[in-house]
Amino acid sequence: MKRSLFQTVSTVLTLIRYNLKIMFVHRFLYFLLAAVGFFVVVVAINRAAGKELTPAAMYNLLLLPAILLVFYPAVFGIQSDADAQMLEVIFGIPDYRYRIWLFRLALSYAVTEAVVVCLCFACAAFVPNFPVLSMALNLFFAILFWGGAAFLCSTLMRNAYGAAVVLVMAGFLFWTMSGSFPLSQWNVFLNPFSMVSGVAEATWHATVRTNRFLLFAAGVLSVLWGLRYLMQREKFL
Repeated sequence: MKRSLFQTVSTVLTLIRYNLKIMFVHRFLYFLLAAVGFFVVVVAINRAAGKELTPAAMYNLLLLPAILLVFYPAVFGIQSDADAQMLEVIFGIPDYRYRIWLFRLALSYAVTEAVVVCLCFACAAFVPNFPVLSMALNLFFAILFWGGAAFLCSTLMRNAYGAAVVLVMAGFLFWTMSGSFPLSQWNVFLNPFSMVSGVAEATWHATVRTNRFLLFAAGVLSVLWGLRYLMQREKFL
């Protein structure tokens, strides 16, 4: 029994290491350095300027690194397999959409969230009463949404660079519109730590809960839609 359990754990760890090598080679290091570097530089500038770093401000500062980190594996995953001529092998595996890409997406979410949690603990060192767990949890919903949207866009367009352009334009559009609807539950950039003035606390918490649920649902549906589209193998070979 113990030997069987050990073999299972060893197999899972080997599978994780193998897929991490495939997912995070080449450009991911640049995305990681850009994400962490952006965060460190902006925080340093704000501290040097004497600005107060509140949880509401830190959420916005942490959001961009989180999106950057999940962006690369979600958008460029299929492109990397195509470039490495691995699609025929993957398509030959039964239920590949669950065993391969779903597993990789889960890994990309886990790695991104792990980096975000580390950044949150770093924030706790210089921001008083910083809600580490609450911040990491709220950022996870945004990670799930944007990761799912990136994966879906990549599968529909079958071109990583084209999908990247579309996502950047969509993100910029949503960001510019978010200021006009600060209390909307459909605002994908809603900051749960920045309560709108003049709004009852109960109303605000209800809006945040609904917004997080919508982000979660949209992220899951995007992933499932993308996986379903991948069944049309002839469009990718």
